Amino acid sequence: MTEEDRRSMGDVSAEAVTTGDGGGAGKVAAAGASGLTPVAAKSVDGAAGWLRVLIFLGVLVVGMGLAMVACAVFPATAPGPRQAKAGSAEGRHTLASLGLLRSDMPALHGWRYIIIHDSADEGASFEAIEREHRRRGRDGMGFHFVIGDGDTIEDGAIVPTDIWWQQAAGEHFRDQDAAIELASGGVSAGAASADVDRQVLKLQGLGIVLLGDLENEPPSAAQLDSLVDLTVALARRLNIPMSNILLESELGSGQRPLRGFPAADFLRRVADGRMSTRRG
Repeated sequence: MTEEDRRSMGDVSAEAVTTGDGGGAGKVAAAGASGLTPVAAKSVDGAAGWLRVLIFLGVLVVGMGLAMVACAVFPATAPGPRQAKAGSAEGRHTLASLGLLRSDMPALHGWRYIIIHDSADEGASFEAIEREHRRRGRDGMGFHFVIGDGDTIEDGAIVPTDIWWQQAAGEHFRDQDAAIELASGGVSAGAASADVDRQVLKLQGLGIVLLGDLENEPPSAAQLDSLVDLTVALARRLNIPMSNILLESELGSGQRPLRGFPAADFLRRVADGRMSTRRG
């Protein structure tokens, strides 16, 4: 090979290095320019890829950890007492599970009766009942619990009132001068006769009012479910017998007949709920 041929081949090799021709010589040149061999360059690229994967996994783990901490610190809100409906097994609710006990309330009074009322008007509100009771001379609401009908208070919502938290006497009589005549089945075992003094019922009776006109319309399904839950919880905790669970129509003249109220179904469900709780 002549000297001229050797110079010609050297020119071609130099051109291949600078232009990228020659089966990857450009990559070799780039690697050389960065100070890395081809193998080292590939190692750097691989390390960068793994680093990106590790960063992604780290962010994912941190995110899951933060989510778990948030769930522990801010747990999902369970249905409170005002949404306690009997969709769960009847008789399983307690006053505590319904949110009806507080550390700052007095000891539970010696309640012996549960008396069911209605507000007499569709669309009646808590405030309207309270105004009527103030007109009768009370300081405020005279029922211990209000159960909403979906109008002014959520359908089936159980609203405890101040006199429940204070364990104070309630208001059960629309006609202040009415005689109180209870059937013998509605009198506690300690009563001397079939006539129960209104003062006994006032001092020992818990009042539950369902918003709505139960004279002409039945309660909603949600109202009845909540009433069963509440009545069972009260009766079990306070040892109130079935015979002392009364409708206001049983309190004598001047009271509303509540013809729309499904009394037989209500009492059957309460009895079943009490038995379910006893077995549980």
